[in-house]
Parts: sequence; C-alpha cells; structure tokens
Amino acid sequence: MSDRKTGMLIIFIFGILLFPGIAYGQLDFSRFNLTIKYRPTDNIPMRYQVTKNKDQIILFFSLDIPTQVNFNENYSLYYEIKKEYGSSNSLTTQTLYFSTSGIGEENGKKYFRIEIDDTENQNILILRLTNNLSEIEYVWDIPLHGSITYEPPDFYLCKSDDILPYLDSYLNMGDSLRIVSTDSSLNTFYIYHYEHTFSQADPPMYRLDKNVSRALQIDTLFTINSGEPLSLEEEGLYFIQSDTSTFSGISIRAEERFYPKPVRIEDVIDPVIYLTTRQEINRLKENKNPREAFEKFWLNLSASEDQASRLIREYFNQVEIVNEMFTNYKQGWKTDMGMIYIIFGPPDEVYNNGETESWYYRQQAATSTIVFNFLRLKSIFTHHHYLLIRDKEYRNPWFKAIEDWRRGRINR
Repeated sequence: MSDRKTGMLIIFIFGILLFPGIAYGQLDFSRFNLTIKYRPTDNIPMRYQVTKNKDQIILFFSLDIPTQVNFNENYSLYYEIKKEYGSSNSLTTQTLYFSTSGIGEENGKKYFRIEIDDTENQNILILRLTNNLSEIEYVWDIPLHGSITYEPPDFYLCKSDDILPYLDSYLNMGDSLRIVSTDSSLNTFYIYHYEHTFSQADPPMYRLDKNVSRALQIDTLFTINSGEPLSLEEEGLYFIQSDTSTFSGISIRAEERFYPKPVRIEDVIDPVIYLTTRQEINRLKENKNPREAFEKFWLNLSASEDQASRLIREYFNQVEIVNEMFTNYKQGWKTDMGMIYIIFGPPDEVYNNGETESWYYRQQAATSTIVFNFLRLKSIFTHHHYLLIRDKEYRNPWFKAIEDWRRGRINR
C-alpha cells in the first residue's frame, strides 16, 4: 500500500476513534421515517426517564434486547443532542457501549444511564440504535428542555425490591415503588391520586368542543418520606412531586393485574365503542349479562363463530398493543393515537418535527393517502401527549374502516 493511502487510512481510523459518532452522520430527525417504532414485530421498545442533579441531566433508558445477545457486537448505539428537531447540526455526539453505560439487565431489557452537562440549548436528545447485521436503524427523540416539556424532576422511580429504574408509564395495582432522589437533601415527596375516568377519543371528523385543559379533581393527597415504599393500591393516575411549587414531577397509572391486556368484562366492552352505534354500546353496558351480550354482538357481525373469534382476537390484540405503546395519563386505547391505531393499524410512514407527528396510510383501493396529523401538547403528566387535528375530510375513510371491521374485512 502506498504511503499516501496508508496515511489516509490512518487519518480515517484516527478520526473515528476521536469522534465515534461521526460515522453515523448527523440526522435531521424531522425527515426520518419512524414507522418501525409502531410495528411490534419489528420494533425494539425504548423507555426512558429524564432527571436532573444540580448542573447535570441524568437520562435512564431501557432497550428490549434479549439478554443472551452480545450488545456491543450486534448493535451500535449513539446519541446526538440538538437545539431543535429540524436542525442538521448537533451540539454533542457520543457513542455508547453497554460495557460502560449499561447499569443492568432484567426481563429481556438492557438498562443504561448517561449524564449530560446541563448547558444552554441542549434541548433534544436523539437516540439511534443500529443492528449491525440487518443495518436496520431505530431512532427515538427525548426532550430534555424547551417549549414542549417541563423541567426534569430531581428523582426517579424503582420497584421496591429493585435497583434498576422503573420506566413504564403504568404499574399493576398493589405493586410497590421506591422513590430515589438525586438530591440528598430531599426527604418528603407529595403524591396526588386522581380517580378520574378519562373519556375515550372522539372520532377523527368531530370538532372537539370539550375543555380539554380543565383541572382534574384531586381525590387523595398524601406524603411519604425518602426510603419508604409507595404502594399504589387504587386504580387511577398518580402524580409525584418533590416540590409542589413547580410543574416538575413523574406520573404513573395504576391498572388492574393483567394490564395492558384487557381481561375484565368492562375492559373489553368499553373499547368496542369505536365500532358501535350509541344504541349498541348502551345495550352492551346495560345488559344484565354483559358477557353474553358481548359475545352476541360479535356473532351478529360475523358469518360464523370462527370469524367472530378472529375478529375479537384481532381487535383486542390492537387494544393491547396501544395500551402498551400509548398509555400516559389515561389508558392507551383512549388516546387519539390509540384510537387511530386500533381502527387503521400501524401507519405506513411516520414523521415528527417536534411539534406535529404525521401518520400516512396508503389506501389499497385508491391512489390517495390518508394523513393523520397529531399536535404535540405540553403536559405535566407526559412528554408524549398528542392531540389529533380533526377534520371533516376524515368522515368517509373512518366509516369505511369501521365497515371493514364490522364485515370482517381485516388484513393485519
């Protein structure tokens, strides 16, 4: 090899060692197709919690990667921090290794912790995971600061018998948590419990006339001291704070034992509202034998018991998926994204510019594409609160999709 080529190779390798993130190239997040995150068979779920400690941001996150997989050999993990979503330039880039940033493994999840200097304009962290064999890339956005999120809390949650952070948005009733402070001076935490039953999403062609920002009625307020177990015995939404004068905190829902899978009769009747008329859903709820009425409803839609069983299985598989994906301050099936996902399935393309997430569905029998746009709203309860921008133009696609469900013309 010539001296010139050898020199160029050394420079190339040396550059990668010094700047490990440069091999990925900087990403304009708003142009990246995120559809894989909504396809359960292809996706690698990621959960996270952002906390703070004086002049640092601490990020915990988990990836659902089998424990037997050699992470450092099979995957490349990288993050970049940006001022805004549409920016092609990064303020910080870093390659991550489980051997150095990993903090543990549990139930098929790998847990990571990274610390970031809390400096100006570091608002959005883009996390990128690449399968080195398939070259499939997974991308997630994590707001750190800015107009779409409140300041991170100075604590995080663990299961009472665990040292790893608890990152899901829901917990089964009766399970206990432990609050871990990043500030040793914190001794008291305030727990708000809301028993409020949130309504399901309205159809996409309706104009919202609800006051969606109205204050929730607090049903219970209590405190616990640092180190004490927090047992969530009642169903509903819990919001935890260390300082009640701020909007900073962590919310979590307490759900029945089998959640996100719907098992109780009320849990399978309620989500059917997206397929029914008002009279049909009322008959289901008011029947003295709701289970029998539920089975009769599906049989009446179907040509056979086998078709009825298939429809029930398909529909409630969708409900379970959206409960897992979209649960925040309310159950996932009640959210706007959950409603669209149940009826239309996973989108063909997904783009997010930080303010709006757009789902594209290519219609099989037409050349046109349906686009659902979700507006991102600031919420104390979640970083990912999206409201569908409703439009009367959705009327025909919506009723066609409902008719397909009711006639069993479903291909998932």
